[in-house]
Amino acid sequence: MNECTSERIHPLDGLMTSHWSELIAERPSTNTEEYKHMDALWELFRAELVYLIDQLKIIRDVFQGTLKKAKDNGMLSDVDESLLFPNVNKLYKVSNAFSLDLYKMFTEGNATDDSVVYALQEFSTRFHQPYQRYCLNYTRAVKYLKSLQKRTDFREYEKLCLEDVRCKKRQLSDLLICPMQHLMRYVILLQDIQKHVPENGREDLRDTITTIQESLRSLESKLATLQNFQRLQELDNILVWPTIDNVDKTVVIPEELKEMISEDQATLASDGRHFLHAGALQVIENPKSTDSHCFLFDDMFLITKTSSSLRKRYSGKADHQTNPSMLVDPFDTCGGLYNPEVRYVVYKQPISLEEIRVHDIASTPGGHKNCFSLCKYNRLNRCTGLYSFSAPTPELKRVWIEKISNISDDLRRNSQVITPLYRRYRQDSVASHTPHPDSTSVSVTSLHSNSLPSTSLPSTSNGHHSDPLRHPPRHYNEVQDAAPPPQNSQLTPQTSVSSVRVSFSVSVTSLHS
Repeated sequence: MNECTSERIHPLDGLMTSHWSELIAERPSTNTEEYKHMDALWELFRAELVYLIDQLKIIRDVFQGTLKKAKDNGMLSDVDESLLFPNVNKLYKVSNAFSLDLYKMFTEGNATDDSVVYALQEFSTRFHQPYQRYCLNYTRAVKYLKSLQKRTDFREYEKLCLEDVRCKKRQLSDLLICPMQHLMRYVILLQDIQKHVPENGREDLRDTITTIQESLRSLESKLATLQNFQRLQELDNILVWPTIDNVDKTVVIPEELKEMISEDQATLASDGRHFLHAGALQVIENPKSTDSHCFLFDDMFLITKTSSSLRKRYSGKADHQTNPSMLVDPFDTCGGLYNPEVRYVVYKQPISLEEIRVHDIASTPGGHKNCFSLCKYNRLNRCTGLYSFSAPTPELKRVWIEKISNISDDLRRNSQVITPLYRRYRQDSVASHTPHPDSTSVSVTSLHSNSLPSTSLPSTSNGHHSDPLRHPPRHYNEVQDAAPPPQNSQLTPQTSVSSVRVSFSVSVTSLHS
């Protein structure tokens, strides 16, 4: 492992600095749509050459080739090549074929509509499956690379690869991200081509570009969903949920429920949940504050503390004594990977973002800086919980407030879709069951015989109508604007308090029956 891989020149290498006008004899006039269309096609070709020769070829020839030589010499034999370079050879073949088709489009087809459609259609049949496989394995490859970099022999291998001038001092991690970045660049390049298609251009050219763009968007959506799911699974591995008797020391667990409760497992990777943000915050409490690490999802806010073993490990480092939770982040900056050595114990029960309001706090009695508070409200518009936090910097405080406010507002807007129906149904139902002010008794039969309002109710997935009174909307604002009691429900001298109390109890019972 003492010689760099010999340099092999790609036949299209010299074209990266050329221009399409050097390949086509009959050139259109400048500043025309046809000329701009040719420029856009050439930019796609040039970008593909840079990606093929300056990125994929370096991974294949320098890093992968050097690793094969090392294995031939009995070194790094345990390194899994397919895991470290997932599907790179297939990507190289797809990019090489596309580059050659684009080159022929200029040299043999003079960039006519027929040659452009052929090159793009061939590419559309090749790229989806290889790129999907690479992107799905990218996170695993980066994680595997980070584990290998702890070994001395692998660091020597990387150092040898970096001596090759073609690397241009780029690390392997810098090159592994290139296929994902180039995949997203296709969208921009194709948009530019489509924008400058001449008016007399063939319709199937526009259709072909649209098909590729839709395929790219579909792939991007699938990858985003999968990456979010993988991140939630990783979070499930580092979160520790306390049992109910640890959360509430006064709770009494019946014997027949102990086994069921002990088997309960919190799972974040479900219900279409999305991870949005995470970071260190200080929970402001009495008598002293608590260092915490908080996680923001699209439906809840989670407060955790780092495990005691992690605190002890860093207890001798002066820089970390004041805030151990700021030592590590469960996700690093490369690939969104979690640190398997970190464990976070859930400190508070998850806070539903639909029930909270965010407040920017100027100062606190303890003199904390960069503070904000979350106020939790119930359906009666009463504050039932208050959580105050101190962020490390003003910028991080702003980020937290913006993210929490945005998702909380979205949840409330979604919940208020059925609010007008709920209020009308509740008002009509209560009014229909209001006792006459002169009555001293209540007829249960008359209460049950009252017809419900004719307003159509929202249907559930099984086809049945959902009752807003049995299943009221979760947002507390849906209660605060409820109709006031009818005017004819005032107490009169002939009305006893007991009769009104009986009337109210029977009315509520009938409504929930």
